[in-house]
Amino acid sequence: MSSYNSNCHQSGDLKRCSGCQHAFYCSRDCQRIHWKRHKVNCILPSLHDLFGACEQDVMPVPLARCDYGFDNLQMYQRNVPVDVESILIGIYQAIRRDILQSEYGDPTEALLYPLLNDFGASKQMILEAYESNSLDALIQRFVRNALQRRGDACPRYFSDWLHYRLIIGPTRLLLSEEEVLSARDIARMREEIYRTYYE
Repeated sequence: MSSYNSNCHQSGDLKRCSGCQHAFYCSRDCQRIHWKRHKVNCILPSLHDLFGACEQDVMPVPLARCDYGFDNLQMYQRNVPVDVESILIGIYQAIRRDILQSEYGDPTEALLYPLLNDFGASKQMILEAYESNSLDALIQRFVRNALQRRGDACPRYFSDWLHYRLIIGPTRLLLSEEEVLSARDIARMREEIYRTYYE
């Protein structure tokens, strides 16, 4: 199989990561070296799908839509007169750009897209926010930090997020193997999140 090596960036006959099926490596050593960076994508493959959608400027596949709040956003904000999904994908695109700049430090990208945040957003932060059902906290922090640092230089979807008082609410409905959130629990969590940021 001819693919692109996720670590040493060479092409050729590579082996696929057995965990996520998305990354390719020429050897076990190559994979081991890349593990610290790849771990988050491997543990939560839908993050790879989300970032792929961000790169292609399209909406994510169903699993990533569910994991990262697109489905909830549509459900909770039915009366908002704008395309709320476009606002959310724009924010995730900005988060992805900041993470890639932090990871790879591409000076060309840095000139085109200066970092919007100064708190070091990372894939690990996204994974932890997903696991603790606190993606809203990460998004709110990113949006408010970017607006404070860059003001009017931020893309419009940042101010739209706050103007329309958007949240994604709880996205990780299965908290453990024994406990599943009820509809009442979800509604209560959503109200608490909303009050935290807008009341």
